Amino acid sequence: MSYPDQKISETAYLCIARLIDSFASDEKYLTAVALDNGIMAQLLLILRTSATSLRYLFFVVCNSILSDNAFGFVVKALAQFTRCSPSLTRKLLEDDIASVLAAVLRSITARSAEQVLDILVLINELMPPMPRCMKLSIPFLMIFSWCIARRASHFAQRKV
Repeated sequence: MSYPDQKISETAYLCIARLIDSFASDEKYLTAVALDNGIMAQLLLILRTSATSLRYLFFVVCNSILSDNAFGFVVKALAQFTRCSPSLTRKLLEDDIASVLAAVLRSITARSAEQVLDILVLINELMPPMPRCMKLSIPFLMIFSWCIARRASHFAQRKV
């Protein structure tokens, strides 16, 4: 996947993305694709190398190996793994993806808005789900705080 020719690398990433999409509904096969074949480890290594290269200002070298499209494929593939399989999410967290994503985000100026969005989607997929009671109470809290702020501004205007 780290072939010097960008076109070949991007085609390989596209094949991997299609493979992941094909097995997204079956966690057993997706886990086999990700772990037994080493695809997930390879994608994480590519992302780690990208973050490390950017941190040490070798962006030109890294960028010649990992184009913007390829970077997007890597991040989206990892997000798909985490979306479809809790065991793969656990494995990524054990492999310290958090520090890799932190390093990538520190180099945010070298990334496009679309790439930042892809990274944030991946981070969101890595997060545990919100408790059900919190999902229901957040809109209520937003409306309640808006009403309090509106009432406070109304009283402030009356005093003037």
